[in-house]
Amino acid sequence: MKSNFKKKVNEDYGFTLIEALIAIIILAIVSVAMVQGVSMARKVYSANKVKTEAVALANKEIEKIRAMTFTDIGIISGDPDGIIELQYEINGYTISRSITWIVDSNNKVKQVAINVSHPSLANSIKVVTEIFQK
Repeated sequence: MKSNFKKKVNEDYGFTLIEALIAIIILAIVSVAMVQGVSMARKVYSANKVKTEAVALANKEIEKIRAMTFTDIGIISGDPDGIIELQYEINGYTISRSITWIVDSNNKVKQVAINVSHPSLANSIKVVTEIFQK
């Protein structure tokens, strides 16, 4: 009868304290890794959002200039002279414009460059186009 009692006492019916601690440590390590992954994803999302907005602003600016008459396309008091401001700021983005003549026998081609910068962008976004006189 004694051997039967010893057998029941030595059988393993649950977790030991060490097994529970190991499980908690593994869970903590996995949780920290997941939190770091989510944090990195948020940073990448924010950076891409700013870059996408900058590209959209540059394209919008190019389209606005393309819709203007050829004689109006130029920087105020610049060469070519026109009605466009050199630079302005909107929602933390700085939009700079440069307009130059492309050397041609008739000077009928203007090159328009738009630079959009933001404090969180590593490099500014630049869009360039050529506009021909009709």
